[in-house]
Amino acid sequence: MGWSDDSEIEEEETTDQESTEGESMSETSTTLSSLAPNAMDIGEASEKESQHKIMVWADPGQGKTHFCYTMPGPICFIDTEGKADDIAYKFEDKEVYIWQPSDFDEACRDRDEALNFLSEYNSQNNQLGTIIVDSMAVMWEWSQYKFIEEWYPNTPPEDVNIELQDWPKIKEYHNKHFRKPFESCDFHVGWTSTRKDDVGEVISNDNIDKAPDKPGGEKDNAYKVNSIIRLDLNQNGVPVGDLQKSGLTRFKYIGLERPTFPKHKELLEEIQRIEAEGADNLGDVKDAYSLDYDVQFTEANTMRYLD
Repeated sequence: MGWSDDSEIEEEETTDQESTEGESMSETSTTLSSLAPNAMDIGEASEKESQHKIMVWADPGQGKTHFCYTMPGPICFIDTEGKADDIAYKFEDKEVYIWQPSDFDEACRDRDEALNFLSEYNSQNNQLGTIIVDSMAVMWEWSQYKFIEEWYPNTPPEDVNIELQDWPKIKEYHNKHFRKPFESCDFHVGWTSTRKDDVGEVISNDNIDKAPDKPGGEKDNAYKVNSIIRLDLNQNGVPVGDLQKSGLTRFKYIGLERPTFPKHKELLEEIQRIEAEGADNLGDVKDAYSLDYDVQFTEANTMRYLD
C-alpha cells in the first residue's frame, strides 16, 4: 500500500481553496466594476498625470510671469496686465498663445477660447497644457467694474460707493462667471497675484504694528489651487520661492532660488517620495532629502491669512 504525507494533501487543498477564492474574488470584482464603468480604479488614478493648479504671488518684477512661462506647454496666457509679451523672447522654444483682454467680458471670451484650444490639443496629442491668468488681482478689479457697469450704468465708476451688500454680487461675477471654469478644467492652471497689505488684520488685531502681506484679488482664490508659492528677493537680490500651501504634500519647502515650475515639480516629487517612505517629522525629511537645491522645510502653513 502506498504512503502519502497528510501535510502535502492539506497544502494542496489549501492552495486549491485559495485559488478558488481568488478567482471568486476576481470574478466578483469584475462583476462589480461593470457597475461603475466611468470610474477609475486605484491603479489608473495613481498613473494619471498630476494636475497642478498654482498661485504665484509677489511684488512686481520678482518673477511671477517668468514662473508661469515655465509651466507645461502648450501655454495659453490670459494676460490681463498686458505685459506677458515683454519676456516672451526668453521662451521662443515653447508653444505659447497670448490673449490680452481689456475688460471682464473679453477675459471670459478669451478664457473659453483658450480652454477649447487646450481640450482639442489634448485630444490630438494626449498632453495636458496650461492656462495662465496674469493676474487674478486685475480680474477682481474688472469684476468690480462689471458690477458698476450693470448696476450703475449712468454713473462714472469713480463716483460709485460700493456698499457692503454689493460685494456678494461682485463675488458672483468673479467666481461664478470667471473663476469656476478654471476650477473644473482638466489642465494645469497658473494664477498670479500682486502683494498687498492686509489692513483688515491690523484692524482686527491690536498687537500688530505692521500690516502683514497677502495676495491681492478675491480672497477665496487661494482655496482653489493646490499650491501657493510666495516669491521674494533674498539679501542678494535673487528671487526665491516659498511653498506656502500644498494640497499635494504635507511638508513644504522654503528658499528655492530662481524658482521655476520644473524645480517646483522636482521638489514636490522628492517630498512625496520621502513621505511615502514614512517621514514623520522635519528631521526625517532633512535626513532623506537628496536633491541639490539648498532649501529648508516646514510642516506649518506659512500663510497668515489662510490660518
